[in-house]
This record gives sequence, structure tokens and C-alpha cells, in this order.
Amino acid sequence: MSQKICPKCGQVFTCEGDGDCWCENVQLTPVAYKKLLMEADDCICPNCMKTYTQRPYTL
Repeated sequence: MSQKICPKCGQVFTCEGDGDCWCENVQLTPVAYKKLLMEADDCICPNCMKTYTQRPYTL
């Protein structure tokens, strides 16, 4: 477990690392996942991740 700073908004959040992290349960469409990979090069906070689950993304 580590504290990280979200590269998108600057918020501090907890990352559990591989396997047991909260982000492992987030459901993203394939397009939203691809968009996330293009926009962030490290873990992002739960609030920013939520935006990827709520928007209809197109490439």
C-alpha cells in the first residue's frame, strides 16, 4: 500500500498495488480503458477514475 498523487487532479489517494487495489473492481468499456491509458501514465484517484466510468467515450 502506498500514498500516491493523482496525475490528473493532484489529490492524494491510497494505492494497494497489484491485485487488491480498489481499481481492480472498476468496470471500464474498452474505449474508456484505451482513453485512460492515453491520458494517464500512472494510477489515478477514485474521483478521476469515476469520470471514465460515467462518460460515453469515442476515439
